[in-house]
Formats: sequence, structure tokens, C-alpha cells
Amino acid sequence: MVEERIIICDEDQAYVEALSRYLLGCDPELKIHTYTNVEQFQLDSEYGVGLLSKHFLERYDQMDNRERIHHILHMTESAGDKYGEYRTIYKFQSMEKFRKILVQEQWQLKSMKPEKMPGQTRFIGIYSPMSHELLLPFTLLLAEQYAKAGRTLLVDMQENSMIMNLLQLREEKTIIDYIYFLESEKQKRVNMEIPPAMQRVPGEIEKFIEMYGDLAILPPVRIPSEIAYVTSGEWSDLLTGIRNERFETVLLLFDRVHCGFEQMLLECDQLILVGKQGGFYRSREEKLLTFLKVRGMEKITKQIYLPIMVDPVGEEYRMEGFNQGPLGKFIRSQYGRIAGGVS
Repeated sequence: MVEERIIICDEDQAYVEALSRYLLGCDPELKIHTYTNVEQFQLDSEYGVGLLSKHFLERYDQMDNRERIHHILHMTESAGDKYGEYRTIYKFQSMEKFRKILVQEQWQLKSMKPEKMPGQTRFIGIYSPMSHELLLPFTLLLAEQYAKAGRTLLVDMQENSMIMNLLQLREEKTIIDYIYFLESEKQKRVNMEIPPAMQRVPGEIEKFIEMYGDLAILPPVRIPSEIAYVTSGEWSDLLTGIRNERFETVLLLFDRVHCGFEQMLLECDQLILVGKQGGFYRSREEKLLTFLKVRGMEKITKQIYLPIMVDPVGEEYRMEGFNQGPLGKFIRSQYGRIAGGVS
């Protein structure tokens, strides 16, 4: 991302090297380019923030490609020095104050990004009161259909999910990593005194998702007990973070009734209950349906009844088998009814 690309230009080489080491130590994600010779200074790339001393600014103002630096800070040795309309940053203040000003510029740049797509994200919750054995392949096949129509994210909140095995993927990060990232960024913004208007920005989730064709997947926990330690507030922050990513559709695959379950359901535009035919299975839904009705959610709830058992084509537990088998045919035939809203 461009806001992570910083250019530092000052004739004091020792200072530039020390500043670069400090900033990289605070944020290893930064990409820092430096110049200490004014004659060699050129803009051969795009930068989020430029820290330029006076002589470099004089050369910069004569360049034709000045737009390659989105935000400029005039770096000066004297706190009272000014250069044009550029914001001044004092070189020899504490490094923590220096970095706070830099981070504020980065967040201002992030907040100015255009939205990736118009409209609001549609959240669809998927839950099976009786833990249907086909819940995961059903959700994946449904998510693939949504992904054909627009940018779609599947959030797997199962405590012991087989999704990565089913798709033969290997996750680098999980939903827990993303939650902790959001919480650490939230605290960082408080510490850096970032104004609330600059705190909701897109573009961070790409580091945490895995792609399966056109479908983005936020991988599940590696250790089942991790789900139990996520607080209601952290689940709420998760949805806020996802909403800022401007997906058209987000499918929330629930497993257990964890902390924050009710609040997350209330954020959903549609809730799909996956069940089975038969009195025994129907009776297990009644308590949940009463819970939903009390909260006025019966109007957005759709009940889908799958066969008691559908084996994939072939002996191995692979997505291709489910896609080619009866479950895949069922999803493709029913997608219009499911995606069209509650019936």
C-alpha cells in the first residue's frame, strides 16, 4: 500500500540512517527510500509520505511529477522554520513524537482513499442448530455462487473447521490474527491520537485472507479453544473491520453460540438456518426460532433443509466431489431462491 512507502530526504546521512532504523523497528511493514544528495534526488516511484528538508523541497517544487508524493512534511532543524504551506516536522524532537506525526499523516492518507465499490456490504449468517454434517460444503458452494456475482468474503468461525483440508489450502494467518491486528491498531490509534474520522479505513484484510478462485476466505482458528477467548467487543470490531473492506457479500459461518453471537446475528441482513427433515431435527430448531422471533429476526430468517446425508463424488473429502455431486446440484438449483431473500 502506498501509505507504507516513505521517502526521507536530508543531507545529514547519519541522521537519515538513524531515523530509518527507528521507523523500521517500530513498523517493519514500512518501505523506506532515502536520499542524502540533492543532485541525485528523483521520484522514480510513488510514496505515501515524504520527509524533505529545505534544499530537497526546493528541488521537489521544480519537478513535473510532484504528485508521486501524496503527503509532504518539511523536515527542519529549527522548530519555528517554515517552507511554503508545507506542514513542518522538527528533526530533533523525541522520536516517539516524530513518529506520531508521521503516523497521523499515514492515517490521513488512508482515510482519503476512494471506496472500492458503491453500496453497503450485505452480511449473511449461516448456522445449523443441529450441526448438520453438510454445513461447511453447503456454505462453500453457496459462497462460490455469490462470488460469481461480486466481491465475496467467507468468515469461518467454526471451532474445529475442515475448510482448509476441503479446499487443499494452507493458511498463513487466521481469524484470530485478524482480530488481534484490529485490536492492536485500535489501541495504536488511541495512543497516536488519531481523530475518529480517520480511523475507519479499508485495505488491511488482504494480509489475512486466502483466495479460492474468486472467493476470499478468512481462515478459522487453528486451536478450537481460541474461539472461547474472543470477547463480544472483539467480535463487534471484527464486523466493523470487515465492513470497511467494501465486500458486496460477507457470509458468516457460525458454529457454536459463542460470546457476542446475538450481537453478530443482529448485524445480519439475512440468516440461513441449515437443517434436516424430520420431527426430531425440527424440534431442535424451535428454541432458536423463538429466540429469533423475540428479537424481530424471523423476517430475515430462511430455513434450508438438506438431505440427511449426501456423499461427495469419489471417496476423498474434497470440494470437487461435493461440487459435482447432489449437494452441488442442489445449491445451483436453489441459489436464486436463497439469494433472492426470505421466502
